[in-house]
Amino acid sequence: MIIVRQFSKKQYLLAKMIVMSAFIVSGLIVIFLGLGIFLDEPQLKKEHHFDDTLKFKDNSLGDFRINFNAKSGLMVNRGAEPFIQATFHENQLNSSKVEVLFLEGNVINESDRWGSTQKNNPVSLKFEGTSFIDGTNMSNYIASPYLTYDFSGRYGAIITIQNNDTNFKKDFDEVVEIGSWDDYILEKNTKNSMGLTWMIAGIALITVAPTFTRLVDLVKEYFE
Repeated sequence: MIIVRQFSKKQYLLAKMIVMSAFIVSGLIVIFLGLGIFLDEPQLKKEHHFDDTLKFKDNSLGDFRINFNAKSGLMVNRGAEPFIQATFHENQLNSSKVEVLFLEGNVINESDRWGSTQKNNPVSLKFEGTSFIDGTNMSNYIASPYLTYDFSGRYGAIITIQNNDTNFKKDFDEVVEIGSWDDYILEKNTKNSMGLTWMIAGIALITVAPTFTRLVDLVKEYFE
């Protein structure tokens, strides 16, 4: 009976306000979490680094690097934006013909920027000075072609180096992976569905708030 006397009208209204507020605040939090999931875009891979060693017949070593920095993502029909660098020793500087073939890639060389892409068009690297590495003067050959792919998947490349002293060729099974727009859309749709589910759940919490405040009435009626 003491509890009933302490359950005043003011406390009764305060209890209803607390219950109502708890459901409304919880609902709003769930809605905003759902909205964040709904608006979140799938992450596009924009950078990829490939590095391998070149070993020549005379046992000299070189380095082959490709840095992909695709601002629009490494995706189908988007520019992969590779920066290619081959470093090796030459008996005579700037005497080599260096080419890289991106298998199944559509290429425009730097020297033909206004041309159209050509599939399996070899990229010509140009001499760009020297580097002194481990006591050896090494030649640097570089290129930054325009490169796209028609389909998603993992693609390889072939480098060839020709001069008076060597006729070098090396295949690389995988230098870059190109993403699929179908996978991107599927992930986006999944995020949208999840976000909508959360938002609907939040709206439901707010909608049922008046119903749960009825519990306060039942408690009051029970003690009375």
